Amino acid sequence: MWSVGPVRGLALGTVSPQPAIPAIRRVLSASAEMRRPPVVSFSRKGAVLVASAAVGAIVLSACAGNTASSQKKSNQLIYGADQFPANWQPDISAGNLTATANGIVRILPSAFYTNPKFKYQADSELLSETPKVTSQNPFTVQYKINPKAVWSDGKPINADDFIFNWKVNNPDDTTYGGSGSKLGDNACQTIAGNYNLIKSVTGSDGGHTVTMVYSTPFPDYQSLFSTLLPAHLFMQSSPAATCKAFNTGWPANKPLPISGGPWKMSAVDKTNQTFTLTPNDKYWGTKPKLSKLIYKTVGTDSTSLAQDMQNNETQMIYPQPQLDLISLLKKVPNITTTTSLGLSFEHIDFNVENPYLKDKAVRQAIALAIDRNALVARTAGQFDNRIKPLNNRIFVNNQPGYQDNAPPQYNSRNVAKAKQLLEGAGYKYQGSSLTKNGKAVSLTMGTTTNNALRKDTEVFVQSQLKAIGINLQPKQVDADTFFGDYKTQGATAAGDWDLNLFAWVATPALSQNKSIYACAPHNSRAQEQQNYTLGCDPAVDKLMNKAVVTTDPSAAIALWNQVDKLLWGDMFTLPLYQKPTVISYSNNYSGISDNASSQGPLWNSETWSVK
Repeated sequence: MWSVGPVRGLALGTVSPQPAIPAIRRVLSASAEMRRPPVVSFSRKGAVLVASAAVGAIVLSACAGNTASSQKKSNQLIYGADQFPANWQPDISAGNLTATANGIVRILPSAFYTNPKFKYQADSELLSETPKVTSQNPFTVQYKINPKAVWSDGKPINADDFIFNWKVNNPDDTTYGGSGSKLGDNACQTIAGNYNLIKSVTGSDGGHTVTMVYSTPFPDYQSLFSTLLPAHLFMQSSPAATCKAFNTGWPANKPLPISGGPWKMSAVDKTNQTFTLTPNDKYWGTKPKLSKLIYKTVGTDSTSLAQDMQNNETQMIYPQPQLDLISLLKKVPNITTTTSLGLSFEHIDFNVENPYLKDKAVRQAIALAIDRNALVARTAGQFDNRIKPLNNRIFVNNQPGYQDNAPPQYNSRNVAKAKQLLEGAGYKYQGSSLTKNGKAVSLTMGTTTNNALRKDTEVFVQSQLKAIGINLQPKQVDADTFFGDYKTQGATAAGDWDLNLFAWVATPALSQNKSIYACAPHNSRAQEQQNYTLGCDPAVDKLMNKAVVTTDPSAAIALWNQVDKLLWGDMFTLPLYQKPTVISYSNNYSGISDNASSQGPLWNSETWSVK
C-alpha cells in the first residue's frame, strides 16, 4: 500500500557514480525528426441521424441532445476511455498503460513533453528556461526549475525530486536497484530506461538548479525525468521500504494523492470505472478553463461509442480503432473525428521460456505462416488504406529513418517453408497436427479484453497457424491481469503467456527501445524491464549500447536499423502494423486536438473550454 513517510534512507545531493552493469535500453537521436503524421478529419453538423454500419443496420438514437447551452451550464467534459487504469505509478509495469498515461499526463509534471510534431519541448511552466547542455565532456545538462513550482501539498518541486527519480529508476544503483543490490527482488522494479547513464545529479541554487553529469554523451536526455514522482511521498525509513512503496505505487482504487500539474485527481469510482479531475489550486501556471474533467470507461463497442457521443453522454473519445467505428462517427452530428498515424504499432511477442518458442525455428515458422498483408486488410486496413505491414520494430512507416528490414520471405505467407523449418527442427506431423516427442504442439495467445480488433486478430492468427498444425488458443484478460501490479506481477511481466498481442507506444527517443530488446540481467524476470519475451541477443545489446550514445543522428539511425535487422533473425517479436489514432469530440468545445505521440488525448486539456 502507498503510505506517506519521512524522508529518510536516501542521501539527497551530489551522488557518486554507481558500479556499471550491462546497460539495457533504447535511442533516437535528439535531432532526428518525424514527419507530422497525415491527418484525416471528418466533421458533421446537423441534427439527428440514423447510421448503418457495414456489419448491418445499427441505429443510433438521440436522447439528451448535443447542445452548447448544456455544456456551458456544466462547464465540464466527459472523456470516454476504453480501459480503466490499474495503477497511477508510471514507472512500474502495472502503471505502464496508456490508460494511466492519459489520466496523469497533466497531473504529474514532466521536464519535457512530445508535441504533435513529435518533437520534445520543455515544459515552460515547470522550468524557468529550456534545459541546456553545458558541457560535452563530461556530457552535462542543467535544468532550471521555476521557483514557483510546488506540489499540491505545498512542498516545493526541486532537485530532491530529480535525484530521487534518478536513483530509483537506475537499475545499476546498488542501494535501490541493480543486480548488486542486497534488496534482490525487493529492489525498485522500474521499467524506465537509461538512468544508469547518469553519473551524478546535483542540486544548487536552493534546489532550483539541477545539474546532471553523464558517464557518456546521451543525445536523448530529453526522454528522462518525465512524469516526476514526488520524493517526499515515496521516501521511507529504509531503501527496502522506499522500494516497496515505489513498487506498490498508487493502485487505482483511490485518487492519485498529489499533483504537480494543472489538474488534480479528486475522486475515483473503481466500481463504475470513473475518476474525476478538478483544477489544482496550488498550480502556479495556466489554470484549467473547465471546472471538471471526468474520465469514464466506456469500452470499445463501436455502436455504444457513437451512441454516447450522439447522446452527449461523452463529449470526447479516443478509442481503439475498430472496423465500423469511423463510419458510425462520421454520421454523428456536431462532432469532429480525426484519424492520425502516430508512434504506436501492433505486434506479437514470443515467450522464449516456452519449450517450443525457445526454438528460433518455431518462432520463424509462425511468422512465415501469418499473412500480415491479409491481416491488415482484414483489420485496420478496412478503415485506413494508408496502413501497411510494418517491417521495422524501431521506426514506424512514416518516421524518418524507417527502412524495410524484413527479409523477403516474410513479405508473403509461406506455409510450405514454415513446415520445412519445423520438420528440420525435429517436429513431426501426425495427421494435420504438429507434434514434438509425440505431443501435439498447443500454444495460447493473450491480449486485453474489450478490443474487438485484437480479438479478430487472434482469431485470424489461430486459423493461420492451424495450417502448420499448431493449436492456438486465444484468450483475453482484463488489463489488471494482463499487466498486473507489483505483487501479482501480472501475466505479461510474469511470463504467463506463450504469444502476446498488444501495442507499443513510443516516444521520439529511440533509446527507449533498449529496455524492450536488451538481455535481462541473469535472464531474470525481476530485471526484465520491458523485455517480456526474455529474448537475448548479445550482438543486439552491443549495437544498442553504441546507438544510445551516438550523437550523430544519421549514424544513430543506421545503428538502430542494424539492430532491427538482427531482431528479424531472432524473431523474438513480430511487428504487425502502425496503429492509427482516432479522436472524436463535440464541436461545442474548443482547444481539443490530437497528439498522436505517447502524450495522449488529454495532453493540453487545461486549455479546453466550452464555446
